[in-house]
Amino acid sequence: MQAAADKWVVDAQAGLDEAQALLANASVADVATYTKLVQEKQETLDVAKAWQQTTQSATEGELLFMNNCARCHTRGWSYFDPTDPNPEGTDGTVAPGVMGGGAYGPNLTEGDVNNQFPPPNGEAELFEWIAAGVPSNQQYGIRGISSGRMPHFGATLTKEQIESIMAYERSL
Repeated sequence: MQAAADKWVVDAQAGLDEAQALLANASVADVATYTKLVQEKQETLDVAKAWQQTTQSATEGELLFMNNCARCHTRGWSYFDPTDPNPEGTDGTVAPGVMGGGAYGPNLTEGDVNNQFPPPNGEAELFEWIAAGVPSNQQYGIRGISSGRMPHFGATLTKEQIESIMAYERSL
């Protein structure tokens, strides 16, 4: 994932450099077109650098979240491939939204996990929610009502891995 992110940055920088060279040699009639191209290539480079930073500083909990939770809890993650973040034929700006920011599953950022699973029982309740869940239409946490769609990870992740995800979610 880190190597793919590094390659994306290199490719995006090369694309920006090429666009800037085209702009520098553009005729008056083409300046607007190449200015727009430079802006697009800069946006791609910004997205690539942000993704590179994410992959370089990812904790175990964040990596586990990406592999198990982000598909539902992060906009765009279901079609984003972290091993090929800039696939052939795309404009290079396809990247996931804010990690844990919500999509199919609810937003987990800005203290939402902490508010849903507060002390004194919050840690145990959050662990149980991730590991085993509750049946459809049953309450979980402070204000949640289960839809029955949340996959549960107690059979596929260890206790320590779930706790790493919990710590990461609480940091969002």
